[in-house]
Amino acid sequence: MKILLSTTIFMMLLTTVAVLAQDVPQYEVYVLRMAKYPPEIQFRFREVGDPQLATEMADKNREGIPINFVYVKGPEVNLLYGPGPTAEGLEYAFGPDVTSEPIGYLDHETLLGRLGVTLDQINYAVIDHMCFDCPSGAGLLPNATVIIEKEAFDHPNPLGLVMEDGTFFPFARQEDYAMLERIKEEGRLKVVDGDCEIAPGINLYHASGHTYATNFLAVNTKDGTVIIAGASCYT
Repeated sequence: MKILLSTTIFMMLLTTVAVLAQDVPQYEVYVLRMAKYPPEIQFRFREVGDPQLATEMADKNREGIPINFVYVKGPEVNLLYGPGPTAEGLEYAFGPDVTSEPIGYLDHETLLGRLGVTLDQINYAVIDHMCFDCPSGAGLLPNATVIIEKEAFDHPNPLGLVMEDGTFFPFARQEDYAMLERIKEEGRLKVVDGDCEIAPGINLYHASGHTYATNFLAVNTKDGTVIIAGASCYT
């Protein structure tokens, strides 16, 4: 009798686990390329210790380093990760006419429109770091909860370049911090301290490195868990 009861309880637990696993939504993940860095910009390879290797790496990327954002689609979730820059965000670094080659900027409305998605349908936006090529797209999303790590919100991004004339060019734009304050006033800013679940099957993980509180996403899909590394892959 005890053996039968134990077996029954064990089978019930297995069934419960299986049902819970089936209840986790499966999402679709799309990587959308907005633009490319100009081919003369190869700063991500300058710290490679071997000069020959640095040259080889740069030569393989002459077409330009891509600037992307990621769209995650699922039940009751339309999420942008690393929401990507507006045209003004890129003009801050590269000057006017970013829509022409070699940069070839395409805006959020155009790229999402190809998937049948409008800006007001996006209900989550995750900022992975605060350089000019990432956050400003969040300001285009009137209905999105914007998520950012506490460290990134509390500490201005210190990265930048010392120019030939000795001045410092900061990678972060003051306009993007002002955007976050506006979103906060609207009650749509969610500041998280470390890891968190955004929705069932979508988890955010802290990954300090590239800037203050860089992060990455783990997303449940029909093919298994997809890791969206964002700027963490550069750390």
